[in-house]
Amino acid sequence: MRLTIKLKIVATTFLLSGAVHAAVLEGQTLGYDYNYPTVGVHYPATGTTPYPSSVLVRTGVEIPNIVDNIASLDISDTNLLLNFGSNGNFGGNVPFNGFVLTDVNGTIPDFNSVTINDSSTLAGFDSSRIFFDANTIRINFVGLPFGTGNILSLDVAAVPEPATVALLCLGLFGFAASRRRLARSKNG
Repeated sequence: MRLTIKLKIVATTFLLSGAVHAAVLEGQTLGYDYNYPTVGVHYPATGTTPYPSSVLVRTGVEIPNIVDNIASLDISDTNLLLNFGSNGNFGGNVPFNGFVLTDVNGTIPDFNSVTINDSSTLAGFDSSRIFFDANTIRINFVGLPFGTGNILSLDVAAVPEPATVALLCLGLFGFAASRRRLARSKNG
């Protein structure tokens, strides 16, 4: 009976460790900039979105015009989703043609991966076009064709918050202690 209760406590601790984690992007402010022809050179403001700007990540499309009405950018807690609404080609023969997202307030856990989701349909886009560090994500489209209906979906992961890691360790410790006690009771 006591073992069953302890196992339930350990299981609850494991479940809580996943539920307690802080949001990665939801509710955060991201700096947004479109750069061309190199990183750090702001592309001229066109359409409805000035460059550079900041966006608050919330429900809905944060950036309706990433550049020249080519695509929109919808940011969720762990995903960047670009929907292309026209046909064309991103300029080539330059080092960079793309956007940069930054952690403006230093409140987002450090980025540790940005990967291409299987639902992406933008031809030619591969992981060599994704650059990131702890606080910045850069996406380079140089030379790529795009078409109406293409999507690019990128999954973003961040280093877990210390509280999440602590809960996970507590759960593992509790599980190990329960196993030890069970072994002792069988041998004793």
